[in-house]
Amino acid sequence: MLLEIILSGMILYAIVYVAVSFAIKPLLNEKNISICNDEDLELLELRDIEVISDDEFDDIIKILQDKQEKQKNYKKYQHYANVLKELRDIEYFSEKDYFLKMDKLKEFYNMKR
Repeated sequence: MLLEIILSGMILYAIVYVAVSFAIKPLLNEKNISICNDEDLELLELRDIEVISDDEFDDIIKILQDKQEKQKNYKKYQHYANVLKELRDIEYFSEKDYFLKMDKLKEFYNMKR
């Protein structure tokens, strides 16, 4: 009787161990892990020493992510604008077509005139 309880406990432990290890392995192998830069680490320290609150930290992170997204979009916009300019320069597009396409590009990337 005691031997059966010990044996069933060991089997249950083995099942749980294997299940958890299979569940964790894909998470550990993820290549999508975000690496913090120095600015993020500084913000974490400020939050940890309670200079900024958790809500302020979240707001700041969102602002910084929005800023990065705008910079990324601006780089894309510049790239595509250069492509359109080159197409105009080789006279693939007329001036009118070029400006229409630039307007569409500006509208898509929310660029101010």
